[in-house]
This record gives sequence, structure tokens and C-alpha cells, in this order.
Amino acid sequence: MCSVHKKRGINMRSEKIEKALETKGEERWKLLGQVTEETLKERISQRASPWRGSPFEAAVPLNKELEGRLIEAFKNTNNYRLRSVFAFLMGEVGGESSIPVLIEALNSTEKRDFKLVAIEALGKIGGPQALKVLRKHASHDPDELIRGTAVQALQVISSSEHSPVRFGQEAIGDLRNFLKHIENADPSPYVRAMVEG
Repeated sequence: MCSVHKKRGINMRSEKIEKALETKGEERWKLLGQVTEETLKERISQRASPWRGSPFEAAVPLNKELEGRLIEAFKNTNNYRLRSVFAFLMGEVGGESSIPVLIEALNSTEKRDFKLVAIEALGKIGGPQALKVLRKHASHDPDELIRGTAVQALQVISSSEHSPVRFGQEAIGDLRNFLKHIENADPSPYVRAMVEG
């Protein structure tokens, strides 16, 4: 995709998110669903990984105001499905201010669907704090699907050409050793397969 068209698409997505946040009720659901569906289709068609172009490029340009509005909307609802949509969009925006909010929510829910989305969002955002939480879930979560999702996020981080710059060579070496341990020690074939890619 040409960079001009890509940039136009990213800006349109950002505008759609802002419009959705300004609406209420059924219309908000509809608009957020459309943005989420479009983003997912694009990700699947591109097989895009986090940080795909320049270091840590997000699907939506980081806009602190938009990130703040997503965080506020996330905190103001108890509906886990809507929180999942906001968590997904926070991962797409990629702002590190979302990390503590996602971690707190991840630690305070038993909803598997939400946990999977939050873990994927943390993997997209990255950062040392997210890395620590992903490692915890990769090695200690009793649910193999959650462990596998965390391992997959860590695998993407460990194989990104930009990770040594962001985390340091030593931290990435340690992460690769951690993943090798998971590959050899996790009782689940599914989780072990996530290390292989």
C-alpha cells in the first residue's frame, strides 16, 4: 500500500474513533464495531506485526487526546465487551499511558475474552512494564489459551528488529531464553507451538 493511501487510511480511522467516542448508546457500538472490523481486516490482509515500519509504528497515529478519551471511555463502562473494544483500540493507538489501565483491568477480571484482547493490546504497545506482565501470563496463567497468547506477543517482540533498540540487547537475549524455556517446559503443545511462531 502506498504511504499516502496508508496515511489517509490511518487518519480516517482516527477520525472514526473520535466520532464513535462522541456518540452514545447503540450508535457508539455500531461505529466502534466498524472501526474494529476494518482494523482487523487490514491486519489479517497485511499479516502486520507490531512496529512494522519505523520503530513502533501504530495503526493509528499516537494522539494523546484520543488515547486519553479511550482510557476515559474504558474506565467509565463495566460492560466487558465494550471494554474489550476499547482495549483493542488502545493497542492500535499504541500509547504507553494505556499500559497501567490495561494491566489493572487484566488483573481484576476473570473474563477470558477480555484477557486475550488486553494481552494482545499490551503486546502491540510494548514497553518494559507490558513485557513484565506478558511474561507473568506466559509462564503462570492456568489457562493455556491465555498463556499461548502472551507467548505469541512475546515472540513477536523478541523477533522484531526494533526491539533491541527499545528494550536493550540484554533484555531481548533474556526474553529469548525465557521463550526457549517455555518451549521446552510448558505442558501444553499449543503454548509450545506459539514459541515456534
